[in-house]
Amino acid sequence: DDSERLKKMIKDFNIEEDVIIKGFIEYEKIPEALHNADIFVLSSLYESQNMSILEAAFCGLPVVSTDVGIAKEISDYIVPLGDYEALADKILHVINNPVTNYSDLYEKFSLEKCAEGFYQLYLSFSK
Repeated sequence: DDSERLKKMIKDFNIEEDVIIKGFIEYEKIPEALHNADIFVLSSLYESQNMSILEAAFCGLPVVSTDVGIAKEISDYIVPLGDYEALADKILHVINNPVTNYSDLYEKFSLEKCAEGFYQLYLSFSK
């Protein structure tokens, strides 16, 4: 089981006091969980427009991610897929230099902007 393997790694590295495994978080509690975090890490091998990365950025968290989906449009802290060493290095860099620049995030990814983009896309199919 991946959960048990992760717990063993945390214990082996003696970082039990630094790592909290929350498990499943109900949707209504996500903003609170994000506001209590210091950094957001997405280590997926495949994503499209991942909502969790957007939610984390909208909450002002530094985002570190593998190069999936829209990650490059959100964060400058992107690493190649499967490169766990680069991911660890980038996480440490962000922990030591927690700079975020999301000045155009709302303009690019607001509900209104996304709805308009989908509307225009659908219109283009009807022509």
